[in-house]
Amino acid sequence: MPSSVSATGTPYHRLSQHIPRRRSLLTMAAVLIGTQVAQLPVTRITRHLPPEGLPVLGPYTGLVLSFAEIACILPATLLAVRWGEKRRVGTLSSVAGRLRWRWLAVCLVIAAVCVPVVFCAGSLTVLLAVPDTSTTSPPPSRTWIGLGPSLITLAVLLSLIVGQVAAEEYVTRGVILQTVGRLTRTPWPAITVQATIFTALHGPGGWGTLGVLTTGIALGWLTTHTGGLEAALAYHLTLNGVIAVIAVAIGATDPTTNATHAPWPLAIITAATATTYTLTTSLAARTLSITPTRRATDDFDTATRSTTTIGGPGVYRDPAFRTHPPEALR
Repeated sequence: MPSSVSATGTPYHRLSQHIPRRRSLLTMAAVLIGTQVAQLPVTRITRHLPPEGLPVLGPYTGLVLSFAEIACILPATLLAVRWGEKRRVGTLSSVAGRLRWRWLAVCLVIAAVCVPVVFCAGSLTVLLAVPDTSTTSPPPSRTWIGLGPSLITLAVLLSLIVGQVAAEEYVTRGVILQTVGRLTRTPWPAITVQATIFTALHGPGGWGTLGVLTTGIALGWLTTHTGGLEAALAYHLTLNGVIAVIAVAIGATDPTTNATHAPWPLAIITAATATTYTLTTSLAARTLSITPTRRATDDFDTATRSTTTIGGPGVYRDPAFRTHPPEALR
């Protein structure tokens, strides 16, 4: 995959380059600490729940609250960026200073096709090619709570998945990618670091760890290649949404199971799905002329722009970052 760094503008991974380095690093540290602290209120609630769980959710209570814990990270992350780096949180979304909703819709359509098709094709291939080596150990317990409660549970899960996915993307492909990316012209060091942290946040595992790492690298490259988080958000939302539907359909209620625990065939399928989506979406981005860089003439907030060019006369105030003259940062 070639680098998407352009000489005609600022690429996504270097959007925070005008922020003092120390402030940027402290903000990233605060965000990483926040990934643990922000979950504590929901964690405390979970510990005081009755064994049967919450009404309606029943045995799915733990699974639902596990998504809620991660979703709590999103507001903490956005506040840390807004207060710590003194910039608009929209600069985490894309080079346009906001989410590009039409491009997000296109990515959702691509993901809605790629994820089910590749997953089904991969699963069928594994079933036909890999001999059954399972032991006689009892299968994991499943719980069916009825159609009505299942639909309610699924609706709650899907709503929380939006926050959970956004939290993970804005932390890894947003804050970490831009903080590390500002240090180098090529995006690959930042892509590697954010993918490693993304995998680590999923916890220890086995073969599934390779699938998660591959996904992190693919989505990181796609973020820099398209200039924003839309493509990564679309894939992550679709994948987790499909997993939630399957979990409710088969009665899987264990909140401790995640992608890093997947066996090697599923890890390969996960990596293949992410790679297929990445290649398809990058082709769509090229066809639709999606801008991967922010031009110097782009204006996120015309009311605060005080000069016409970076390094021109007067005091430079980037409307997205509201910091100091570039020479003061050297």
